[in-house]
Amino acid sequence: MIPIIVFDLGKVLVDFDYSIAARGSRTQHAPPENLDAFLSSSPALVQFETGLLTRQAFFDQVRNATAFSRHP
Repeated sequence: MIPIIVFDLGKVLVDFDYSIAARGSRTQHAPPENLDAFLSSSPALVQFETGLLTRQAFFDQVRNATAFSRHP
């Protein structure tokens, strides 16, 4: 009997597109493409997905790199 199975869901078993989130983003000084480019190329995403960055630290890096705002 196998006690546990571990797998990577995102972009392995189920494909998803970060540009969808980017298009829905609210930025003050930068176009949504900046968010898509950041998510596609920044080591912060890998650090977040592997537990090296907290949710808040990841959000702070995204906000600083893209001028993202939670409020319109």
